[in-house]
Amino acid sequence: VWRMSFDKADRTGRLVFDLPGNGRLQMKGDRIWGEVDYHGGPAAGDFRCFFVATLDRPITGGKAVGTDTALGKGAGYVEFATEDGKPVTMRIATSFISLEQAQTNLDRETAGGFEGVRKTTADAWEKLLGRIDVTGSRERQETFYSSLYRSLKYPRKIYELNATGETVHYSPWNGKTEKGPAYTDTGLWDTFRTQFPLFSIAYPDVYGEMVEGWLNAYREGGWLPHWPNPGGFRAMPGNFADTMVADAMVKGIKGFDYETAYAALRKDAFAVPPAQSPVPVGGKVAMEEYLRLGYVPAKKSEYWVSMTLDYAYNDWCVAQVAKQVGRTDDYTALMKRSQNYKNLWDPSTQFMRSKDESGNWSERNFDEYAWGGPYTESGPWQSSWGVQHD
Repeated sequence: VWRMSFDKADRTGRLVFDLPGNGRLQMKGDRIWGEVDYHGGPAAGDFRCFFVATLDRPITGGKAVGTDTALGKGAGYVEFATEDGKPVTMRIATSFISLEQAQTNLDRETAGGFEGVRKTTADAWEKLLGRIDVTGSRERQETFYSSLYRSLKYPRKIYELNATGETVHYSPWNGKTEKGPAYTDTGLWDTFRTQFPLFSIAYPDVYGEMVEGWLNAYREGGWLPHWPNPGGFRAMPGNFADTMVADAMVKGIKGFDYETAYAALRKDAFAVPPAQSPVPVGGKVAMEEYLRLGYVPAKKSEYWVSMTLDYAYNDWCVAQVAKQVGRTDDYTALMKRSQNYKNLWDPSTQFMRSKDESGNWSERNFDEYAWGGPYTESGPWQSSWGVQHD
């Protein structure tokens, strides 16, 4: 809910809607609606964002290019009278499902008006931030809670409640409206070390729902997500949805189906994905070489040394779940594979190094201070410590 003040002398207020991509804007009476076809990564189907907005006064003008519909970036504006000097209130809601669902969201989430929504929002954040109490100076507390607030903003929820109160989402994995929660916009590669362990301790209910969201990605697209944005997107090494799901299982987090979770983990750990996976992108890059050689050889993927180290850690994580659920054969195989990092250890230089497919060190002139290439956002000095499990 927006509350806007205008100079009384202006007599007419103007509100501009900046719509990226193939945006569409329409208006009538006190109502504005439209859609945006723009997202940062691949998505199945006709993935788009719909929106509905209402003003607390009639729209008096704002036709774009002489019509009630505008297409393209900077799609249009609306005008309304402001000569009464009173603040203008606009309620707006979005949906990834339909305009009708956006209207349902608008009615449900903004019914309390500006003050009601502000109080509801403040109460919700107080409840979340209040799960952790810290002491210290005001400055240090502000730093902590500001960081905690940002930690809780992502992954982004993309599920909604339909008219009957059922949890539904438009799936970026199969292009259909499905039941249950869904989450997106997280790299996992960075956050498996920090954000998700925090969730497992302070927000286990949220964590369990997130895992169920990743399992819905598996059900709808065939694989656990690598870097959902909003659907299948590939960046960085490893697959840390494995680590996140495994951590939840060994800690006994509730809110998702453990049998489905292990099936998803096992597929990631043992299956070789198609060479050209369609959206959604899933599985592990250079998995055939990793299984055959015990490492990802040079040039078979990006940052292949980091890829091997992360795969070995992923193997160890899934092994802990295999042990927990009594899959002894899987546990033995994965624990053995978790030692694959040793295949890239060069005792002569005391660093992790790149090998070719024949097992030879691939760099003719090894530079311990090099950056990038076989290593992700790092070099030998940083990556050689990346063996958290041993």
